[in-house]
Amino acid sequence: MPRVPEVTPENASPEQRRIIDTITRTPRGGLRGPFKVMLHSPKLADAVQNLGTFIRFGNSLKPRTSALVGMIVGRHVGAAIPFVGNAEIARQQGLGEELIQALKERRRPRFASPEDEAVYDLVTELQQNHQVSDVTFDKVVKALGIPATCELVGVAGYYTMVGLFLKTFQIQPPEGVANPFAG
Repeated sequence: MPRVPEVTPENASPEQRRIIDTITRTPRGGLRGPFKVMLHSPKLADAVQNLGTFIRFGNSLKPRTSALVGMIVGRHVGAAIPFVGNAEIARQQGLGEELIQALKERRRPRFASPEDEAVYDLVTELQQNHQVSDVTFDKVVKALGIPATCELVGVAGYYTMVGLFLKTFQIQPPEGVANPFAG
């Protein structure tokens, strides 16, 4: 149960309703995750949903790369929603159950590609050390290029913000979706 009441279309102010309508027109398709609580600050919710639309649906990264980032960050902060949602995308993109399970258990996965490994190293270093080594940075830039490296860091930052919001307000996965970190 979230720490504050959820904003719904039924109890939303006109400004909140406008943002809900915007969110439902994005590929998200509906109001979920942190937005039901974030809407208590409509300007924040609007800014985050705009950023999130780019991060989730408009960046230049491969879907598998964005999914890998979402799972790494979700696991690091213990936020089930980004982990579970991105694990489904990862499966569709061929990342495999072994990799997903390793991330869930906080183990270093075996990687099928040097690009995936470089992404893992960068995001893991950011989450654990709040900085990135020159070696890791150079590997990622070589694999992705500078513009995509910028977007990669942006994706990691977005999922970190979302994860911290979910944890602070104790927002759980929707009914019927198991929390992979419970128990």
